[in-house]
Amino acid sequence: MPLASAALLLAVFSHDPVQDRFNALFSASELPGLSPCVILKDGTEILLAAGHADEEKQPPMTPKHRFLSGSTGKTFFAALALQLESESVIDLGAKLKSFLGAEDWYSRLPNSETVTFAQLMRHESGIPEHLDNPAWLAKVLKDPLTEWSPRELIEFSLDKEPLFKPGEGWSYSDTNYIFLAMAIEKKTGKRAYDMIRERFLTKLALSATEPSTKLSFDSFANGNHANGALFPAGWAAKEGKLKITPQFEWAGGGFVTNPRDLAFWIRSVMSGKVLSEAALTKMKSSVAARTGRGHEYGYGLQVRPTEIGKSFGHSGWYPGYIADVQHFPDTGVTVCVMANSDSMAAFKTNYQL
Repeated sequence: MPLASAALLLAVFSHDPVQDRFNALFSASELPGLSPCVILKDGTEILLAAGHADEEKQPPMTPKHRFLSGSTGKTFFAALALQLESESVIDLGAKLKSFLGAEDWYSRLPNSETVTFAQLMRHESGIPEHLDNPAWLAKVLKDPLTEWSPRELIEFSLDKEPLFKPGEGWSYSDTNYIFLAMAIEKKTGKRAYDMIRERFLTKLALSATEPSTKLSFDSFANGNHANGALFPAGWAAKEGKLKITPQFEWAGGGFVTNPRDLAFWIRSVMSGKVLSEAALTKMKSSVAARTGRGHEYGYGLQVRPTEIGKSFGHSGWYPGYIADVQHFPDTGVTVCVMANSDSMAAFKTNYQL
């Protein structure tokens, strides 16, 4: 039985039996550490952890440990865009050209004349993923501590053939959200991270969540890069500092957090505490996605079928880390699970995406 499902079934009991059962299930895991949070319909929070948060199986993983959360961060940037539309600052049906068209590089962007914000947010833009360009990876591996400007990131998607005409296909891409955030900053004259901190992190008291723009963080779980397929296998941090700057993610992800904060964030969004009713309805309006059977994608939101009904949330992958958060409206339950390993195979044996 997947760990998340077990936690849901056992949540009616006191904390200790849930933790004991979780420990027993985790004992067969190949992951170094795993930390779930379950928030029930009445707001009861169940925080669990098992395994270890660093090398040599020390220290033990705790619910307070923080992780790089990968693409789950798109939910923050999407919520920001939707709030700004509600305030008539931007129109998500508008063309990207109306905001960035004057930039000297813009004509080199695939589908530059027609792509809209909505198509960026739902991955219908046809713009190639900059992370898939071997030149980008080569540069990261050559100088892993380089800090990237958005302009440097998008260079790896320019002068390429589009994958398809906007709105006529689907392809997941961090690049879409880099362009979204660039346009938001151009229009508002403010840093997207600053607006997210003011509008969401501070107001919701998400004290464990912050932009992943540095090499070390308090209460940080060291991630393990399992297979070396892209980045060298081994631990993500040495002597408390990450070996690769996470700053390159920016609007494609871009946050460090813990399971409780991430679960509370998605629960707040889905309960209407962050967006207007109209904006939340738009966020959930989805198109067919190629991330799994029956999966769809809204405005920065994955929509997935599950055994207990449709879920809304997002998964995330970063070298050394995996995260997944889902809200189940039929039960009112929210579940977040974070691991300090990027082995998707090991993660799926414990948690069904």
